[in-house]
Amino acid sequence: VTMIGKTTAILLLVALAATACTDDAAPAPPPENRRLQTASQGLCDAQILVTEGRIRDAASVFEADTHDYLHQLADRLQEVDPETAAQLLEAKQRVERALAEGRDPPGTQDLLVRLQRALGDAAAAVDLPAPLCREGAS
Repeated sequence: VTMIGKTTAILLLVALAATACTDDAAPAPPPENRRLQTASQGLCDAQILVTEGRIRDAASVFEADTHDYLHQLADRLQEVDPETAAQLLEAKQRVERALAEGRDPPGTQDLLVRLQRALGDAAAAVDLPAPLCREGAS
């Protein structure tokens, strides 16, 4: 192999390695992580809506994006940490009740924050990544 051949081979390997390290080549997160993030973002969006006084919209977002996943996660969690599962479900029920009543936005906001915290604790208990709110949530 000539010196030009070695140099070309090295450059090709460097180019392949750089391509493999780009965001485009990054694997998609596992479905469980995507469902967790969607549920968490639903809570984030509901918090924003509540602060705007849009309780019905917040309830719709919570129902569409978060509610079912919280039950699924609690079921999964029941096997490994029943206490954390119970805390998650209790926090969910408080939020549901507050959204159904449609009053006291500051109190409802506080309950959503507590549920977000309970969701993070539940995720950690089953070795899922900590859910975060995206910037610019709508």
